[in-house]
Amino acid sequence: MWTTIAVVISTVLACAGREKLFEIFQSFLALIGYWTAFWVVITLEEELIFRRRGSGYDWSAWNDRRRLPVGLAALAAFLVGWVGAVLGMWQTYFTGPLGKLVGYGIDLGMPVSSSWAAIVYPGLRWLELKHFGR
Repeated sequence: MWTTIAVVISTVLACAGREKLFEIFQSFLALIGYWTAFWVVITLEEELIFRRRGSGYDWSAWNDRRRLPVGLAALAAFLVGWVGAVLGMWQTYFTGPLGKLVGYGIDLGMPVSSSWAAIVYPGLRWLELKHFGR
């Protein structure tokens, strides 16, 4: 489903902005880079902190919603990561306040978003495990 949506979006962008396609893709790919950076951090923390306690992954629970994580902690960390990315980005279309602080401007979106997500996720995941038990 996501692949189809991405292809439709790419096609619409290509048709609408064929004269400025390179600029459009540069802007779009920067957003994908921010998303990837803090999503990898959240995934690694889940694996290294919460799944290394001996329980690992229960492969028989993949299709049972009552046994899967609720995902509220990941969603909250994801949103905090986006706030960090927006505040730290330095792109042609927008410069965040943190991005303006260094010299003539620097793209701090990836390190800020990743670090904020890394700080927020463990505490929220611990609360999620304590409250929901999964």
